[in-house]
Amino acid sequence: MLNIYDDFDRVDHPPIARTDPRWIGAWWIGFLASSISALLIAFPILGFAHELPEAKRHRAKDVNQVIRDFMTAQVEY
Repeated sequence: MLNIYDDFDRVDHPPIARTDPRWIGAWWIGFLASSISALLIAFPILGFAHELPEAKRHRAKDVNQVIRDFMTAQVEY
């Protein structure tokens, strides 16, 4: 992208050569492409559910198991 002049949409022939130290290049095109790619990837990911449908049941089962284990450990102590 640095081989493309910064104002490529306004200037047909850049006033300076690519070897000139004042050459800037179109560095911002990479940021633009990265931002668009991130948005395109983010929208499908945002479509997923916050948690799986059976997560609440599994969480309650795990809590009950921990409570049972805790009570058993106290009785054995």
